[in-house]
Amino acid sequence: MCNCNCLYCLGFNNSNETLSSYDVLKFFVDNNYNVNEIAVADGEITVLPHRDEVLNLITKNKWYATICTNGIIFNQKVFDILKVKGSFLDVSLDSGTTDTYLKVKQVDAFDTVCRNIKKYAQSGCPVILKYILMDGMNDNYNDIDGFLNFVKSVDNSQIVLSMNWHEIDDNKESDISEDRYIMYKYMVDFALLHNIYISFDINGFSQYDIKRMEKICSRVISIG
Repeated sequence: MCNCNCLYCLGFNNSNETLSSYDVLKFFVDNNYNVNEIAVADGEITVLPHRDEVLNLITKNKWYATICTNGIIFNQKVFDILKVKGSFLDVSLDSGTTDTYLKVKQVDAFDTVCRNIKKYAQSGCPVILKYILMDGMNDNYNDIDGFLNFVKSVDNSQIVLSMNWHEIDDNKESDISEDRYIMYKYMVDFALLHNIYISFDINGFSQYDIKRMEKICSRVISIG
């Protein structure tokens, strides 16, 4: 369940899963699993039916968590969890302007999200801000500059760059275009100039492109 409809999303709103996050976490507790760290990423935590139960379990067990949220709704319990050492905030902003945010997310909430990210950052947690480049949508310097300058204004922020899953052909390994590579490098150069940590989610990249990214970036990672 989510209150965004991102063009690249694989679709939690259409999920047929019967187990909620709360069911899974409660199973861990009831069966004495040794859990210290969790990631909350199955939809939008602030609108999930078992939101309070999930957040209360995390708080009660003093777990540190990576909270993946779109940032549209500020939640005090999420803020309190982010104050726990080891917790992270993870937001895929994917734009640097209100118009493009609306096109990508199909929700008019860019300014609200930016305000909430800064409020969450006051918890002192690391703030991961993602940018998923999409052909003809947010792959322009107006958006990229807006995104980068926003990142620079957020305390303890870092950048993750990623590909659009819908552009990936599972049956064919293709190199990114030179224009796309130049944009990635532009973002990396900005981050390094301003001492902002930056990494790549390499899922979908060809081996050739992974080697190129390794040469220009702090690190490359694989998510999911």
